[in-house]
Amino acid sequence: MPRKPRSLALILAVLVATVLVLSAGWLFSPPPKQTQRLPDGSLLTLEAVTLDQQVEVVQGNRLQSILFPVLPAPVKEHLDWKVRSHRSMQPGVLTFWTSRRSLTPDSGWFSSRRRAVAIDEHGCEAEAGVFPRSFTPNAPVVDEFWEASDFPRRGNRVGLRIYTLQPDGRWTRSAEFTAPNPAHGPYPQWKPEPLPAAHRSGDLAVTLTSLMTGLAPKEPWRAARPDEISQTMATFRIKQGGVPTTRWHTGMPRVYDATGNSWPPASGARYEGDELRVTFPGRLSPDEPAFKLSVPFERTFGPLPSFPPGELWNTGSLTLPPSGTARASTVSGTRRGTQLRLLRLDRKQTLLFGRRVDMLTAQVRVDGLRVGTRPTLIRALDERGRAAELQGHNMRGAVRYYHLVPPPGAKRLELTFVLFNPDPRSFEWTVKPIQR
Repeated sequence: MPRKPRSLALILAVLVATVLVLSAGWLFSPPPKQTQRLPDGSLLTLEAVTLDQQVEVVQGNRLQSILFPVLPAPVKEHLDWKVRSHRSMQPGVLTFWTSRRSLTPDSGWFSSRRRAVAIDEHGCEAEAGVFPRSFTPNAPVVDEFWEASDFPRRGNRVGLRIYTLQPDGRWTRSAEFTAPNPAHGPYPQWKPEPLPAAHRSGDLAVTLTSLMTGLAPKEPWRAARPDEISQTMATFRIKQGGVPTTRWHTGMPRVYDATGNSWPPASGARYEGDELRVTFPGRLSPDEPAFKLSVPFERTFGPLPSFPPGELWNTGSLTLPPSGTARASTVSGTRRGTQLRLLRLDRKQTLLFGRRVDMLTAQVRVDGLRVGTRPTLIRALDERGRAAELQGHNMRGAVRYYHLVPPPGAKRLELTFVLFNPDPRSFEWTVKPIQR
């Protein structure tokens, strides 16, 4: 009978020893890493995925990986461990750490020939930046860091998908990795507003008619193919005083979501009839319930008839001084609290892009100018209705110097100035994009 407890104790001891051996083996073995072979024959390995701006990662076994983040700095300095460090361009950037081995003469993967996107659990893409830390063709191992400032944050996992540019201009998938998402966590849920949605600022009404994503880069009427870089397009209709207008353009529109992502500013804006189309690079995630679209608008500088009389100042007909002389003036006017005084006209011979011309300079003093207003010489006509060549202006203090070339033989000129103010207005929508 006494042997039974001894047998149980022996069995238990063997089990404990086995667990300890296995645990030690697990702790002292390197963690498994994802490796993929690239089209050039080299091997690309995902070493780590981090979120902090300044990060150090130890390359070793599991025990070292567990201990290194919690060890004090003085202790780390005395450890003979292989450590890689990286500092991102800005905080909150997701960084994929990779290494490349078995390089061949064709392994010259420069940034113009490759593109990386961050992907969510469903494979949906978001554009990511690619920053090779060092590239030396003769090195046995190349360390690279792939940074994404905007990426899917809600899911449990996040991934990196790499494309290579082919000679025929197509992007083909070269590698793909997934890992636990270090930014996973609860985020606010925004509620989208129905479209079309009209927002007002004073007499200006801007209607967002649609927001579509996943569009082809040069043909926005169709969905982007897998080998194309997709884009997003917002369309607007604008009314001022209840009348449709095309005299307003966007400043620097931005798209952002509730998780902290902010997409690059718009890459293009143009009118199609009375509809303003604004495009953004990249695709918006279908998993996000809504996005904020923040758009500043400014009035554009249009033709002379489009300005109200209160913004225009006309000098009347002015006698031109002979070449090489100047003529003083007392012509003045006040527009919307701004006083403009023509001080003098100077005329002299000069070279302009290789040709000799009679350059006329009108000196105008401007007082009481409102912030944002631009006094601009918009037209100069001689006694026969011919237009002078406007050559821009410079300023010194309150005096502006407007340069122009009168028509040949002109004896008089009538100058027209506009006190132009872009009158910036800002609008914001919360909207769910249509996926193409």
